Amino acid sequence: MQINKKRKDLWCPIVGVESHLESQSAQQRQSKVDEQALKASLTESERKALGSLSKVPKVGGKKPRKAQVFSIRREPDDAATLLKNLELLDSKR
Repeated sequence: MQINKKRKDLWCPIVGVESHLESQSAQQRQSKVDEQALKASLTESERKALGSLSKVPKVGGKKPRKAQVFSIRREPDDAATLLKNLELLDSKR
């Protein structure tokens, strides 16, 4: 059992998890900071070139199919059908 040094009411029964999560989140944050710093240091022409590269579609990927919607419409029931259904329901009671 590992107890948080700052908050005694928070604890993790698995030893070593906190340090792994802390280092992983620090690496992710540093990666994002580095990426943003690189983007900020680009010239206008480099930014345009980077923007055009990010808009290039993936090669070999299939186009996603559009979903097909089928409407289910039926004619209104007539009196004979409604009476038949009522008798059917009454017989099952």
